[in-house]
Amino acid sequence: MYEKISFVVSGRVQGVCFRAYAQEAARASDVTGWIRNRADARVEGEAYAERDDLERFISWLRQGSPHGHVDHVDLSRFEPVEERPPTFGIRY
Repeated sequence: MYEKISFVVSGRVQGVCFRAYAQEAARASDVTGWIRNRADARVEGEAYAERDDLERFISWLRQGSPHGHVDHVDLSRFEPVEERPPTFGIRY
């Protein structure tokens, strides 16, 4: 079973390679899902992983990329799921 979250990150998170760094952090923590920019200058996505791996990724989301600044992370948690996407991708 995998934990599932959706997230919306606000702050200086576009134009600072946030999505690429998030993809790297997800892969390092065995997190799958997706991330994309929103028209309102925030970033959103979904993530799936075992609990400890997902918590590590959430900690990264709160910190953000080296050149950005995270003001707030809105998280929604869902019931555990049996299947998850095979990778963590950037959506355009």
